[in-house]
Amino acid sequence: PRRIDCHFAWTASHDVLPGGVFQCDRYVTLGEAGETYEPRFTYDGFRYVFVRGLGRAPKPEECEALVLQTDFADIGSFACSDPTFSALMAATDRAYRSNFVNGFPTDCPHREKNGWTADAALASEYAMYAYENTAAYSDWLEQVAESQRADGRIAEIVPTSGWGYPGYLDWDAVIAILPRTLWRYRDDSRPLAAMYPTLTNYLERVAVPELKDGVFRRVRGDWVSAGTRPDNGIVGTCYFKYMAETAALTARLLGRPAEAARYEALAEEARRGFVRAYFRGDGLYGDEKGRQATQAMALVFGMVPEAERKAAERRLVEAVAAADGHLDFGLHGMKWVPRALSEAGRTDLVFRMFTKDTAPSPSVWQKRGGTSLWEDWGNGASRNHIMFAEFACWAYQYLAGIRLADGAEANGFRKVVIDPQTVPDLDWARAAVKLPGGVLASGWKRVGGAVELTVEVPAGTEAEVRFGGRPERVVGPLSRTWTVACGAKRECRFGDEP
Repeated sequence: PRRIDCHFAWTASHDVLPGGVFQCDRYVTLGEAGETYEPRFTYDGFRYVFVRGLGRAPKPEECEALVLQTDFADIGSFACSDPTFSALMAATDRAYRSNFVNGFPTDCPHREKNGWTADAALASEYAMYAYENTAAYSDWLEQVAESQRADGRIAEIVPTSGWGYPGYLDWDAVIAILPRTLWRYRDDSRPLAAMYPTLTNYLERVAVPELKDGVFRRVRGDWVSAGTRPDNGIVGTCYFKYMAETAALTARLLGRPAEAARYEALAEEARRGFVRAYFRGDGLYGDEKGRQATQAMALVFGMVPEAERKAAERRLVEAVAAADGHLDFGLHGMKWVPRALSEAGRTDLVFRMFTKDTAPSPSVWQKRGGTSLWEDWGNGASRNHIMFAEFACWAYQYLAGIRLADGAEANGFRKVVIDPQTVPDLDWARAAVKLPGGVLASGWKRVGGAVELTVEVPAGTEAEVRFGGRPERVVGPLSRTWTVACGAKRECRFGDEP
């Protein structure tokens, strides 16, 4: 059997704590009746517990497990007709909660309990729909900023004892991703302003010196891929562009046009470098295979000119077909491939990708008894990890269809697009988000040969409901239902003509 202490068993761990034991609490009793042991300075992530030392087998009612998490509010809900996908959403919720315990995000609650920056960054947009956790994220970002050294590098796990300064940009991009996510979804520019010195210091001292002909290659890459991995320069250049754009955005918010112009120029340099290095013609990027993550990142990060978009989307769909409908990506691809496919109108491919009963697929974790998200596509080196959580955010955004509109005036859900994409494998789906003005909700269900869409818009929110080929503006507070006819294959999208 696989060792659950696969990392703690390493010699390095025992150098830190000689004779240490993994996930084991020891309690010396007073010998009095009615004693209760509850750890106050540690916590354990587990599915099963083994008790010994009582002199007899413990009764089930003598042991009680307490679920611990940082004190944040639940604001989101999602449900659908497919039990497999519903179980995946529940597993994501369980993984997020158990990986946010001591006020900062961790990778897993049992083995490492480390605040890995990429895990936190890539799960943060899902949190904007499901939880109100702004205070903890803002506090943790302060710790990230405090980890920055004089050479500009930040730690890739925070808090850190001094370890973890390799300068891998896709992990360090948290200093742009998380503040910008909070700005968009909570309409709070303070994290952007607070992290601006950290971000610009990092760009100037770490990132820009390694940008060669507009391409950045120092990254970990598409971590724990199910198969193929894009060239590191593809991942690095996309995230470099995003970080430079975030610096430019923040500079303009702070009234610093000259600095904004510099970072806009750097972002454009990265875009041009990406195209020079990786465009192969006819919508193909990277190599001749048109890998899923490569095509998706080129599309989502704005590397593809409008004239090439349809061809690039076609190449992405072909890459999915080449993998027999399976996912073929890792940590970064999990965030960007589903979005790129849905923007291409192929949400059906994404849904089937996640619910396939053959590996690699998240549903295989459930099939093998998993109750939270795993770390990999094989045996599960960790069976409670948060880094693959972003498909849950995709479900809110595309299955239920709740997305922020473009532009800063949409921040904080003030303006949204309601555009659910129905898939033949679902009979209904719905999601809701609690906002200061009330509940924002979108839900659809099949009724005979049609689909009913019901939308609830709270006070302070304006929604563009895309229905019947003619988008309709709806201002809350309001609740309304529309109906659209579907084809014989159960396929319909509210943006199509009925």
